[in-house]
Amino acid sequence: MQLIDKILPSEANNKYLGNRIALFGLIFTTCLMTWRSCVHLLYQDAGLNSIGSFIIFEGIPDPNQMIYMLGSIWGLQQLIFCLVNIAVLFRYRNLIPLMYILWLVEWLARPLLVGFLHPLDEQYFTGTTPGMVVVPFAIGFLTIMLILSLKSSKH
Repeated sequence: MQLIDKILPSEANNKYLGNRIALFGLIFTTCLMTWRSCVHLLYQDAGLNSIGSFIIFEGIPDPNQMIYMLGSIWGLQQLIFCLVNIAVLFRYRNLIPLMYILWLVEWLARPLLVGFLHPLDEQYFTGTTPGMVVVPFAIGFLTIMLILSLKSSKH
């Protein structure tokens, strides 16, 4: 089976051939990212001040309300992607390598693409943003899980 067929199979089904560790890794990732999504969607400040250490802006009208709304929209988008992952875990497991590639794109695009297009310096933060601390670990974990998902398992 060619690599492209493992990532983009011609038919989506529940016949997962990769390593079982990667299956459990996607369950872990989906649970963690669902929690993150709910925080961004449901917290009053979208988690941006209370967790993300962003400063509170001043102004009339209050600019924070717009920022929180955009944070909540981001949480909703994340939650929708988590629901796609849940569907993959229950019905379309041969798409697990594709999910890892999409997660990697998201985690790599934050610092490399978004950080490049809209750089923020320390004046916008009251402390270290947990998401930026986790980026190297998330990229490493997702890369290992992607490799494992592409290897044929002995089961």
